Amino acid sequence: MLLAVLLTASCAGCSDDSKTATSGGEVAPATDAGGGATDTGPVAVDPATVGSVSGVVRYDGPPVEITYFNPLGESFCIEHSDNKMPDESLLVEDGKLVNAFVWIETGLDGFEFPVSNEKVQLDQQGCVFLPRVFGLQEGQDVHVSNSDPILHNVHFKPARGRGKNVAMPAGATPRDFDFKAPDVMMSIICDVHSYMRSFVGVLEHPCFAVTGADGSFDIQGVPPGDYTLSVWHETLGRRQAEITVGASEAVVADDFVYTP
Repeated sequence: MLLAVLLTASCAGCSDDSKTATSGGEVAPATDAGGGATDTGPVAVDPATVGSVSGVVRYDGPPVEITYFNPLGESFCIEHSDNKMPDESLLVEDGKLVNAFVWIETGLDGFEFPVSNEKVQLDQQGCVFLPRVFGLQEGQDVHVSNSDPILHNVHFKPARGRGKNVAMPAGATPRDFDFKAPDVMMSIICDVHSYMRSFVGVLEHPCFAVTGADGSFDIQGVPPGDYTLSVWHETLGRRQAEITVGASEAVVADDFVYTP
C-alpha cells in the first residue's frame, strides 16, 4: 500500500512541516479586520504571526477491503505484481481516509508566496505512478522518472487548456514539467497502461497537504485570516469547511467525514 507524501515548501508561510522560517527583518503585512491581507497588492507573509491547520479525514462506512486486478497486456507488469495489481482508488485504514488532498481554497488571494525551488518527484515504478496524489505550487517543477525497464508515457490532463504528453522509454532521462495555472485536481495517466494514474493539485500557494495512513493532515505557516478549507478524494468527491486562524494559532479542524 502506497503512503502519501507531504510536500515541503521553502517559504515563510504554509509549509506542511514544523519548520518555521525566521523573519529576517520582514515587516508584518497590512491586514483587514478579519486578519486577511488587504487588496492594496501582494504582501509577504509575516512568519512571526503564522499559525497552522490540522485535522483528520475519516471514512464512516463498512470496512474497505483492497481489491486487485490483472494488469493485462504487459509481461513486466504482470510478473512484477504477480498478476495482482492493487486498486488504490479507495484506501481506508481503521476508518481513516488515505490520499485525500487538503488545501486552503479561498482567503489567501492577497498574500505573496515565493515558489519553492524544490522539485516534486514523480516516478513510474512497478507499473504505478508514485505518489498517487500530490500537490505543487504554480511554477514549481515536477521531476518525472521512469524506473521500469519498459516504455511508459506521462500524460498530464488539465481541466482547461492543453496538456503535456511525453513518452518515456526504459532508461529515459528524467523530465521536468511545470504548470502556470491552478488546477485541482489534474489527472496524470499512462496511455500505454490505462490503469496507471496519479492526481496533482496545482495551487497559487503552498498551503496544502495529503493525508497518510492515519488520515491526518497538517498545514503549517498559515497567515491569520478567514479561510475555506477543502478536501478532495478521487472516488468520494469534495468536502469543505470554514475556518479562522488567529495569529500564531494552531487550529484543529473538525473531522471531515465521508460516507459510502
